[in-house]
Amino acid sequence: MDAIDLLKHDHRMVEQLFRDHRSAATPAQRKAVLEILVRELSKHAAVEELLFYPFADRTVGREEEIKRHLQEHMTVKRLLAELDSAPDRPPALAMAAPVAAAYDRLRDRLQSRPRT
Repeated sequence: MDAIDLLKHDHRMVEQLFRDHRSAATPAQRKAVLEILVRELSKHAAVEELLFYPFADRTVGREEEIKRHLQEHMTVKRLLAELDSAPDRPPALAMAAPVAAAYDRLRDRLQSRPRT
């Protein structure tokens, strides 16, 4: 598996975690999925920011596009911090809007990328 395949795999896994969160039967299940989602998205973003984007910038040189992706990462990180630091409340109510917003942003971002 090369780096691009790994990133695509991560994207599919995160999409599945959002679906799992949405379909969780109990608040405890939603909270558990949310914890995994925050951890996995954080790791994925770190790999993209530390390895993929610098390499892409050096080899492809799409500086403006890379800057846009990094700005999107900052938005997602703010959402992740909000989700991760939220007090224990019924997740179905307290987390529904932020999780939906994060999912919509990520889905839009993934759909705008070319699929191979």
